[in-house]
Amino acid sequence: MFPKCILLSLLIIPILDLSAQDSSFTYKEVIYGRKDGLALTMIVAEPKVKKNEAVIIYVVSGGWSSYIGGFAQYHFENWKELRPFSRSMAVNGYAVIYVGHGSQPRYTIPEAIVDIQKAVRFIRFSAKEYNIDPEKIGVYGSSSGGHLALCVGMMDGKGDPNAEDMVERQSSKVNADVCLAPPSDFMNYRFDGDNVMYNGMLQMYKQTAPAFDFNT
Repeated sequence: MFPKCILLSLLIIPILDLSAQDSSFTYKEVIYGRKDGLALTMIVAEPKVKKNEAVIIYVVSGGWSSYIGGFAQYHFENWKELRPFSRSMAVNGYAVIYVGHGSQPRYTIPEAIVDIQKAVRFIRFSAKEYNIDPEKIGVYGSSSGGHLALCVGMMDGKGDPNAEDMVERQSSKVNADVCLAPPSDFMNYRFDGDNVMYNGMLQMYKQTAPAFDFNT
């Protein structure tokens, strides 16, 4: 059984700063897929000694963006704040994989969900390489990352048994799902009848609007 309690955190992932060393875990950047000529990447932090074969997928997302605009700079500058989270998980035997997704304004929420599912499939396919149990995969996210994690956790996730790509044959179903403050109902956002299309939220937070891709 995958442990039910996973530490909640508001810490955010860096993008490229992999230079610093840590005694409790190793880490590397991995390409888990490609689309439109772009690489989809994740950072794998593995415990050096104690391993319980479980992995926490941390969905990197702010306003349904992983890499672009101000978010990229914020993530990069706070890598030093993230290492303690990876360290605390490593001490307890957990691997942590920080997954980025295709971001707005180019990609929409449904496309981001597909990216996270692809990452789960890739991780499950690569379980032996990362010394994890393919049935001990949990996903965590906060805010828009929590929304994406929640969607992945609620979906069926069946792989395509006829796919040429062996990764696509894998299930994207996770074994545990922890979400912090995820938006879950855009038609009743803050209260009944509070529709994000008309309540001014997208006008207020213009950087998030492209992720919805409304056609009116």
